[in-house]
Amino acid sequence: MPAEHKDRSRLLFALGLAEIAMGLFALFLAASVVVGLAVGNGRSGEPDSVLLLPGLFFDLLFGLLFTAAGWGSIRIRRWARLFVLAASWLWLLAGVGGLGLAAVFLPGLMVQSRPPGVDAEMLSYAQGCAFAVLTVLCVVLPGLLLSVYGSAGVRATFEAREPSPR
Repeated sequence: MPAEHKDRSRLLFALGLAEIAMGLFALFLAASVVVGLAVGNGRSGEPDSVLLLPGLFFDLLFGLLFTAAGWGSIRIRRWARLFVLAASWLWLLAGVGGLGLAAVFLPGLMVQSRPPGVDAEMLSYAQGCAFAVLTVLCVVLPGLLLSVYGSAGVRATFEAREPSPR
């Protein structure tokens, strides 16, 4: 490893654990959808199971991808850095587009679905919280991963630990 770059293996270990935690959470969401479909099948007022299948698919996909990326980051494999960079760019682009769509459509949807007794101030607070959560999940997290995995020190750590690409 070049002398000007610090070893970032501890940072990669911590981020790998965080990625595995996100992956396990996504797998938990997928399992809860399956259990909900199995238990709630046949009840009136339940959502159609076909409508839940895309969400189930993406929960499974993200769960597996985050878990694999986390494991690759912990083991400091070169493919993990490239995978996280590519996935984070896609995540960030989709997140910015989704946040723009939410800014256009979410206020109207929240007004239409407002329960009785909820005043405009409470609705405004709920909209602000929704935008804050969406911003963190769709812009801040992928931006953080891009800044860390794109840094020269992290790149040097990956290249030092696995000198030849596979």
